[in-house]
Amino acid sequence: MTGAVDYISKPFQPEEVDVRVNTHLTMNRLKQSLAEKNKELQAYSEHLEERVRQRTAELASLNRVYERFVPREFIDLQKKESILEIHLGDQVSHKMTVMFADIRGWTTLLEKMTPTEAFSFINAYLRRVSPVIKDCNGFIDQFYGDGVMALFPGTPDDAVRAAVGLQGAVAEYNRERERDGFDPIGIGVGLHLADLMLGIIGSEDRMQGAVVGDAVNLAARIEGLNKMYGSYVSLSDETFFAMKEPGRYRHRFIDKVRVKGKEDAVTVYEVFEGDPEGISGLKEQTKPAFESGLQLYYGKKFSEASVHFNQVLEANPEDLAARIYLKRCANYMVNGVPPDWNGVETLFEK
Repeated sequence: MTGAVDYISKPFQPEEVDVRVNTHLTMNRLKQSLAEKNKELQAYSEHLEERVRQRTAELASLNRVYERFVPREFIDLQKKESILEIHLGDQVSHKMTVMFADIRGWTTLLEKMTPTEAFSFINAYLRRVSPVIKDCNGFIDQFYGDGVMALFPGTPDDAVRAAVGLQGAVAEYNRERERDGFDPIGIGVGLHLADLMLGIIGSEDRMQGAVVGDAVNLAARIEGLNKMYGSYVSLSDETFFAMKEPGRYRHRFIDKVRVKGKEDAVTVYEVFEGDPEGISGLKEQTKPAFESGLQLYYGKKFSEASVHFNQVLEANPEDLAARIYLKRCANYMVNGVPPDWNGVETLFEK
């Protein structure tokens, strides 16, 4: 019998033939069943692999979505591979520059908009400034009503470059707004370099990344000083002197102040590189007279200092910093200088 598993010798015995045939039939049925099971197993295996691929893709997509709410950089600073490894109470200390960037006259702008228009406006603004921060090696930690809080883990030069770049982005946005019949906007930026604690706060069912440290409040206060001095970018002396290339941007010393809520004085510098060209040009032109006035002012020679600040204002009547010093000089000439005067001004407003 060709193809048989064994050989039946003659003479054939009917019982033996019957047994052998049944054996072959049984083996064929088993082979067919095994082949069908193998096909089913292969199909199941392929289905399982596809489900694993789909689940992996879903997790990767979900991780990317989460990272839109918790920045990838924040996760990296926590030394975690993904947001799935983040736990309540995770924390790390890191020295970095804090940036606060606020839109000028936000309340007045809001009064002229419907809620829908306000959301459209703020998103249009953020779409322009967010890439600037990212391109300068920073990341946005928090969005709030009229601006952003960003962190720069590298050198303060990154933060200053971003601050100047933001002014350029806003200038471009203003050209679009002007074409569409809208008023221009302005932003103030404050920078401060310090040790910060980055961590996860909240409860087990609701957590968020947070930055803890007095430096955050100080950066916000420094940003607020822009309104007082008519500046666009202000930074602490800690930030300025930690820069690798401080001379790359046009700048000037502004003041030594004790801001509200702080006991220690902070020395403030202004970077006017990104100011509108007419303003930055005038500040550069009057910088020698301004600095001469400052030297005399801190030497308590208020009458001579006034002459230099007047020179600044004759060339640039909008220089609020020079105007502030002129008023201070007049006050000290009339009322005298307190015995403990060291040039530090205490501010009582934010």
